[in-house]
Amino acid sequence: MDEPAQARAAANRLAAALPDQSLDVALAEILASIVVTAFDPIDPLVDALIRTPCAESVGLLAAIAAIADPHSATAAGGGIELLTSTGVSTPTWSAVAGTALPDEARLADYRHGAALAVRWRHGDGSSHIMFNVMEDEQITEIRFLEGDLFDVIEQSPSLTHFTLTDVALPAATEFLDGALARPIQGDDRTWHNAPLARVRFATLGVTRQARFVVPGPRDPDDYSLAAMGIDLLKDNRHTPWSGPLW
Repeated sequence: MDEPAQARAAANRLAAALPDQSLDVALAEILASIVVTAFDPIDPLVDALIRTPCAESVGLLAAIAAIADPHSATAAGGGIELLTSTGVSTPTWSAVAGTALPDEARLADYRHGAALAVRWRHGDGSSHIMFNVMEDEQITEIRFLEGDLFDVIEQSPSLTHFTLTDVALPAATEFLDGALARPIQGDDRTWHNAPLARVRFATLGVTRQARFVVPGPRDPDDYSLAAMGIDLLKDNRHTPWSGPLW
């Protein structure tokens, strides 16, 4: 199977899985970031979502339009117009896609290292956490987690190995600006989180452009749903904060 055919097949599988899910704005933006990097260009996925007329398709397209590169955002906007013009409903949360603002930062120390974590809130009050895992003042991993993980850590007896220290948002911005002096050589999930991370860094006021090193060679046949981000959907969550921490 050639690469375009692989991409179409993967897009069809992902789109087929969406109607059985219940997305919210945070999860949709995380998933949008993953699919923007998994599908380059994004067109096969947009086409598959158009052929899967449901509110979840519109919501994912709204998230792509809010956080993606100009080509992907324009393609997603066209998909939204086409779906809504045929009567497909729009999820209420899609109106706040792209509205997240930072409201708190903390340094999280744990057994295996440290992370500068920033909590974000969307216009509807929903929240998520951006974890910047650090080593020698360089970012080694980036993770996005739904909900208020700060509250979960503070209240969960199984997470007492975490120590949270408040960090002023301007100080967090300054620190991240310095950490981005060198490219981020993260893992596959960090690479998939790159589009959303760039949006979050810019909103924080970080002046440096975040540069990400493409991970090592991947299996060209790895178009599994997990690789596309479906593992982040609700039916596969195992913890109060909507997924594994790392």
